[in-house]
Amino acid sequence: MRTINGNIAVVSHRRDFDGIACAAEMLKAYNGQVKLTIFTNPATEEFMGAMKGLESFRNGTVVISDVNINADTVPELHEMLERLEEHGNRLIWLDHHPWPEGAAEIVSEHASVLVCGENPLFCGAELVYENLCSGDDTCKRLAEL
Repeated sequence: MRTINGNIAVVSHRRDFDGIACAAEMLKAYNGQVKLTIFTNPATEEFMGAMKGLESFRNGTVVISDVNINADTVPELHEMLERLEEHGNRLIWLDHHPWPEGAAEIVSEHASVLVCGENPLFCGAELVYENLCSGDDTCKRLAEL
C-alpha cells in the first residue's frame, strides 16, 4: 500500500459502481485519513462544482478516481489545479476513460501520480487497488467486482 500522509480528499465518479468502489477502497485503506468524499461527473459544470468543494481543503492529498476531463473543462483545469497546489495539496489522479487532447499534459504538471487515458484492461477500482492499496484484501475484492 502506498503511504499517503495527512488528510485525504477523494473525488470519484458518481452513478456507477466503479466510482463508488474507488471511494470505498480509499475509505477502507486509509481509515481515518479520508476527511472528505465528493462524487461527481465529468460534465464541466458538475466537475467544477465538485472542485469548488475542495476550496477549503488544505495540506492534504486529493485523489481523483474514475473521473475523466470533459473537453470544455480543459481551459479551466490549470488554474483549478494551481489553487490545489497553493493550498499545500498533493494530487493523485487515476482514471481509465478517454481524455481530450491536452488534458493529460496539464494534469501531469500538477499530479504526483497520474494514470489516465482509455484503458480496456483496468477499471478505476483496479487502478486504485494497483496504485494505492495493493495488498489490502477488501480493496482487492472491490477491484475484482
